[in-house]
Amino acid sequence: GNVSLYTPGYGQTTTIPTGKPLKVNGTLSIGGSNQIIDGPPIEARGDITAISYGNISFNSGSSGILINGTVDQVFTGYDNSTIGFGIFHNITIDKPPGSALKINKLVTVNGTWTFNRGTIDMDYYPTSIIAFTNASTIAGNNHALKNVLFYAPTGAVITHTINASTTLTVTGDLTLQASGSGRLNINTGTIEAKGNINLIPGNGATTTSAGGTALIKINGDGNLQTITGPSSFQAQALLPHVEINKPNGNLNLSGFVTAGGNWNYIPGTGAIIPGTSTLAFAGSYTGTSSISGNQNLYDLMFSAPSGGNYTFNIASGTTLSVGRDLLITNAGGTTLNTGTIAVESELNKGSIFII
Repeated sequence: GNVSLYTPGYGQTTTIPTGKPLKVNGTLSIGGSNQIIDGPPIEARGDITAISYGNISFNSGSSGILINGTVDQVFTGYDNSTIGFGIFHNITIDKPPGSALKINKLVTVNGTWTFNRGTIDMDYYPTSIIAFTNASTIAGNNHALKNVLFYAPTGAVITHTINASTTLTVTGDLTLQASGSGRLNINTGTIEAKGNINLIPGNGATTTSAGGTALIKINGDGNLQTITGPSSFQAQALLPHVEINKPNGNLNLSGFVTAGGNWNYIPGTGAIIPGTSTLAFAGSYTGTSSISGNQNLYDLMFSAPSGGNYTFNIASGTTLSVGRDLLITNAGGTTLNTGTIAVESELNKGSIFII
């Protein structure tokens, strides 16, 4: 039958006894204010839905949800664009062949997201989003999601981790978002980005060593992809390591596109179209970033945050052709090595600013 888990009081704990797993064949509904669920995972064999009471739902505990139904299931999140409402904790997907898990609305995950097997369908509800918040881990086998958001709430430094053996393919929009003074990092594994990438900072505060150690491979085939950043420099929602290797179609840059790691462009059929963007390098976790691949840029910026010493290695044989301005901030803490930067605007009026 159907099961509803809802606790009206803040931080109340529901405990599932060990050896007596809760198996829900109907609809599993979860809500409450910072609800804590301990014990073995809940086996959801039917639909799963967040109870929309304006609370933050199943936020923590040792339990989780094991999605293992043999029929199609719908996983429905909160009916609101506000991230952090309707949170689900520790999700494992282990569906047998012949059935699909359909994602509906905004499903926010806290804890571990593990994919073992099955079909995840995000096209049935094409505006659906999976949002990872509060230091989530993505584990299990390689899998694809459509629209994915990595989030850091205000006042927090949040590190999301993708297991080294896991590749997450994002076929729609990939969004990195910090709220307020939050700061976002993504560590370890690989994201293959087939669609657009959005960088959304909070209040624009500049901080050190954000971005993370994960690798984003931008490799959409035959489609135009765009990385869209804000209208000014920020170091809160940065790209980690980036590899651009598009078999076909171009990559547009828009706004301030800020990288906190390596930037590797593999020239192929797909070109980088800089528009009037600024490609900014803000320093990596290790203090050293590598840049490779001949590429045309509009504005180029190297920024070592105050008090930091960062090295940017441009690969031998690589030329960064800057159409307008080259800006180097905190010059005392910024080292540029090896390759070539050619400041060559159409009117030969490109400028170099060292601050």
